Amino acid sequence: MKLFPQNYRALGLPGPELLTGKDTLSISNDLVSEEPGAYILKIGMITENFSYNGRYEDTELKKTENQETVMTKGQFGEHFERKSGGYYIRVIGYTLDDKGHQQFFFN
Repeated sequence: MKLFPQNYRALGLPGPELLTGKDTLSISNDLVSEEPGAYILKIGMITENFSYNGRYEDTELKKTENQETVMTKGQFGEHFERKSGGYYIRVIGYTLDDKGHQQFFFN
């Protein structure tokens, strides 16, 4: 599987979002579903020193004359400790639609 750089803003994804200090507690987990087959999922990850958006997924059901297709775009992130101290977050995005599954790094 190849991972390609992608502009997350063009896909309507929040991308990497790091909060520190007092803002670390402002992240909440949320699931919004207003239509059958569609939802938005947001999961925040909180550590002692920072928080970040650990997962985001946006799914909608596309209907044509004779077919229904689920279209999903999302991202997930993990934090890693640097050997030299501190942390970094790696974020991978993905799309899933009638063309298949594609993963990519954010740039």
